[in-house]
Amino acid sequence: PYPLCALAVSDERPVSTQSTWEFIRTLEKYANIFDEIQSKYAKEYHKFGLQGLVVTYVFPVFHKLITKWDPIKEPDLLKETINRWKPLLSGESSAPKTSYPPPPQEETGFGSQKRNIDVFTELIESIVIPKIRTILIVHWKIKDKTSSEKCVHMLQALQLYLPNGTVYKLLNFSVVPLIIQQVHKWEPVRDKIKISDWIHPWIPLINDELKPAYDAIQRSLCKFWWQLAR
Repeated sequence: PYPLCALAVSDERPVSTQSTWEFIRTLEKYANIFDEIQSKYAKEYHKFGLQGLVVTYVFPVFHKLITKWDPIKEPDLLKETINRWKPLLSGESSAPKTSYPPPPQEETGFGSQKRNIDVFTELIESIVIPKIRTILIVHWKIKDKTSSEKCVHMLQALQLYLPNGTVYKLLNFSVVPLIIQQVHKWEPVRDKIKISDWIHPWIPLINDELKPAYDAIQRSLCKFWWQLAR
């Protein structure tokens, strides 16, 4: 069918010569194609497991887009694209429902793993989240107020359109442990940077998760005042 033929046309130019908006336009074109396939060929789409085409054609374009994306500067860049693909890849499409369940997934191209999660979740977890995690590692200086505020702004924006729990899980594994670790090393007298400067920016996102840090701060202050009173 025509839609499948259209998928075979790809841009082989180096990623460095293409802009993020070119990749976004390509993904929009592919979304329209998959929307048409799901609408007009719903039975065949499920019977033959054509969602596997997403891994072959769509994932590589997303990967190229993510390579060019700077979420610190443009946290909302993917918002419309992610929202466009979510119903197509997570079974929420407006295409007619059929009695054909998706067939078992075999190991395929991009990522080469047997998938027991929906394709949309795999897209987010295998392509988007690693980029955000890398950005945190590179840009976030724990005791720097400005970099903390930028990272918080980024994550708050991402939280509005990434799947529920995605940012929370990222915070729990990549942010909270590092903050608590630094708090345990904090010395009220010797540290020249106010602890509030690098704790307060995170409160809107992880206030409850920072309770162990608050306890550690209280212990450090009590120890300081005890030593001062001796």
